[in-house]
Amino acid sequence: MAACLTEDNFVLYSTALIAANAGAVSEESRGCLTDLGRSDPAFAYATLGVAERSPVPFDPEQLLPFARDFYDCFTTSETVQLTLQILDQVSATAPITGRDFLNAMGDDVINCYLDALGLDRDQFEVIVETTFAAGTASTAQAPDCLTKETLAKILVTITASLVGGLSSESADCVRAFGMEHPEYMELMAIGDFDAASTTEEQFVELAAQGLDVFECLTTSEFLPIQSLIIALVT
Repeated sequence: MAACLTEDNFVLYSTALIAANAGAVSEESRGCLTDLGRSDPAFAYATLGVAERSPVPFDPEQLLPFARDFYDCFTTSETVQLTLQILDQVSATAPITGRDFLNAMGDDVINCYLDALGLDRDQFEVIVETTFAAGTASTAQAPDCLTKETLAKILVTITASLVGGLSSESADCVRAFGMEHPEYMELMAIGDFDAASTTEEQFVELAAQGLDVFECLTTSEFLPIQSLIIALVT
């Protein structure tokens, strides 16, 4: 089919498909995505798996700036829904187990929970592993013992799982990001939009910080993220 279409028609087809799957319903957003596709047609071909039809190969080095421009095309409400889709996709692609969470906590955090809940370590570990297996990582009754260090370690674990492993330099960079952006880490941990506690604008502003994590990755580490983005929008 790609061979039957002119480059511009193929861009129009692919961006319409991407817009539909990514939840871009406004005319403004769809027009922005079309303009973005026309600015770099190679991405349209790569997204639909026919990169060999593109007159110019897609440059993975350009994916991060392209992703930022892509994210900026959406209205605030559309971005909230897109972000929730992304978080669901990340959870499905790189699920965190209770054991991962326990390893990230460290003894000080675990002891805080033990004292607050009146449990021994074996009981606590069973509860954590059971709640993760059931698809929930926290309860409203749980005390607030988590530290920035714990959440930063979790971010490293998620990112490494997504990309198939991180270099020590990349892991240190991701960990530092997590330490410096605790609000973003809380958003990732909750993975939901609560209109009672934050506005759509605040939610989107926090979510946009996550693109900075990609700055920590090498080109080869970032390629699996490209696949995740493509899977999301197609």
